[in-house]
Amino acid sequence: PIDQDTYNTTVDFFEKLMTLVHPFMPFISEEIWQDIRHREPGSSICVARFPVAEPVDGQILIDFDRLFDVISIIRNLRNSKGLSPKITLPLAIKTTGVGRYEPFEGLLQKMANVHPIQYVAEKGRGASFVVKGDEFFVDIVGDVDPEQERAALQKDLDYQLGFRDSVLKKLANEKFVANAKPDIIEREHQKWADANAKIKSLQEQLQR
Repeated sequence: PIDQDTYNTTVDFFEKLMTLVHPFMPFISEEIWQDIRHREPGSSICVARFPVAEPVDGQILIDFDRLFDVISIIRNLRNSKGLSPKITLPLAIKTTGVGRYEPFEGLLQKMANVHPIQYVAEKGRGASFVVKGDEFFVDIVGDVDPEQERAALQKDLDYQLGFRDSVLKKLANEKFVANAKPDIIEREHQKWADANAKIKSLQEQLQR
C-alpha cells in the first residue's frame, strides 16, 4: 500500500519526466502521459506546460548519496556471504549525526532489509564498514569462514591503503593544489579522511 500524498507526488514527478523527454521520445511519452492520470478530451503532452527548473535542495542530494552507498554495501555484503535478500539483518550505526539517518530509516529498512536499526556509541557486532566517517555494523546470520573473511578484509585494506596514497600524492602536487578549485581540494581532503576511517575500521576488524 502507498499513501495518497506519496502516490500523487510520484505521478507529478513522472509526468514532468515524460514532458521533458517528449521532444526526444514523442510517441511513447505521449502514451504514458495520457495513461498516468485522467485527461480531458483533446488534451496532449504537445501543448502541456513544460517543466521549469526550481531550486535544488543540495543537502538531500548529499543525504541520498550517503544512503545509496550504505544500501549498496549491505547488498554486496549479503552477496559475498551467500545470504538471501529475504533474511532481515540487524543494523547498528555508530555516528555523531543521528539526524542524517532517522528521516530515511523506512527507506533503509525496505531497500536493504535491515531491522532493527540502532544507534550505538561503541562498536557493534558483526561485519562493519565505513561511509563518510560513520561506521555500520551488520550482524550476519550464519557461519563465516574466518580465513575467507580475513583474506577479504586484507584485500580491502590493501586497496584502501593504495587509494589513500594516491590521494596524498595528488595533494602533495603543488601544481595541482595551485590550479584546482577550492571545492575540488576539499573533496580530495574528504576522500583522504574517508580512506583513513575505512583503514582504521579494517585494521580493527583484522585484529578481532
